[in-house]
Amino acid sequence: LTRHAGATFANSRSVSGPLNAISSVICVFCSDAADKRKGETMSTEVEETLKRIQSHRGVKGVLICNSEGVPIRSNLPAEDEQTYSALVSQLAMKANNVVRNLDEADELTFLRIRSKKHEIMIAPDKEFLLIVIQNPNLE
Repeated sequence: LTRHAGATFANSRSVSGPLNAISSVICVFCSDAADKRKGETMSTEVEETLKRIQSHRGVKGVLICNSEGVPIRSNLPAEDEQTYSALVSQLAMKANNVVRNLDEADELTFLRIRSKKHEIMIAPDKEFLLIVIQNPNLE
């Protein structure tokens, strides 16, 4: 079992490693970089990390959206992109509010939702959300 910010993954094919890797570069990818070359390097690093996440067995899609639910980068069909970004960003905001109401000094770092057909993993940042949708039934 692997652990990532309170979430437990049952197999080594989980995307916890790439989620951890992308958390450090997601802000640079989406923000205006002062140094254009540095921004291009970070953007390349994020693209490579997204490809690595997408290559994991069972991953249906990867989506980066801002905190308001506007998609920024995705490999999902446009309709799914809009649906997931709008609904999951609202859910992440509510989940963060619950965590903050329980303890003002705490904050949401990772959210995992599992149904019979899908598993949605959400790694929130101050301004952005990384959303990974995968099939949990693949062994």
